Amino acid sequence: MRGPVRTLATALAMVVAAALAGLAAPAPARAAGHGAARSAGGQCGFVCQVSGLPGAAGYVGQIIIPAVGFQGPGGARASAAGCARCVWEVVPWCYHRGGAALCLGAVSSCPAGLLRMALYVQQPAAQAFTVVAAYCTGQAGVQPLSALAAGVRGRMVALLPPLAPRAWPPGGSLVNLPVLFAAGQSPGFAPVAVVAGYPVRLSARQVFGWTFGDGASQVTQSPGGAWPDTSVVHTYAQAGRYGVVVRAAWAATFQVAGLGPFAVTGPPVTQRAVLAVGVRSAVAVLVAG
Repeated sequence: MRGPVRTLATALAMVVAAALAGLAAPAPARAAGHGAARSAGGQCGFVCQVSGLPGAAGYVGQIIIPAVGFQGPGGARASAAGCARCVWEVVPWCYHRGGAALCLGAVSSCPAGLLRMALYVQQPAAQAFTVVAAYCTGQAGVQPLSALAAGVRGRMVALLPPLAPRAWPPGGSLVNLPVLFAAGQSPGFAPVAVVAGYPVRLSARQVFGWTFGDGASQVTQSPGGAWPDTSVVHTYAQAGRYGVVVRAAWAATFQVAGLGPFAVTGPPVTQRAVLAVGVRSAVAVLVAG
């Protein structure tokens, strides 16, 4: 049995070598009307659209290509993230190279649990698909930039620190004496989150809008603070109890897989909190000497 075993091992090695060597070989063009399909189980069949989005010819728009096992032109990943009119399709590398027999190589050329994929693009005004890169896919596959940005926005909203406004002096103030305010947040926010399998680094900044309850308002980039911070200060001319409202409006960008920054799109992300401030009249008191 040693002869057949040795022959089988040699054949498997040749299959793996052929699959790996295929990365350097020129790729055939694919017809522009090539259909995309997914298996009933939801996993990638021999031909897949990017993230399974509808459209027989593939997904149109900007995409993020995983960096794991990436092989292709140096600027291909950045170009894919910026091509709004490109049409994309994803194919297991074994199929790209000629059939399921080479799937062993598609698996063995990537880290455990990942599969090597070929990425096809149809450039604007082009008549056919051509292969542009290969990469390893698993939990983090090719993602439409728009879908990733929406996921990043959702994570950002969930991770934002809450507003916690305060005022000094803490027990209330007197008429015609300044009151200092703080929003209870640090300026800026830069968490790292996982979105669609990708580590994403956010960079967010907020602008604060204050209304002091007596018709006056102020907009600042500083969150304010206790003395000697006077960036958010207001003086009341009349005694009373005032509802002070602070709003934080956030704008953010994110970086993913070494690409970006990209804008976090969608409606502005805002927060709101209310603080009650009491203001008393000053009363002169005579003290017998």
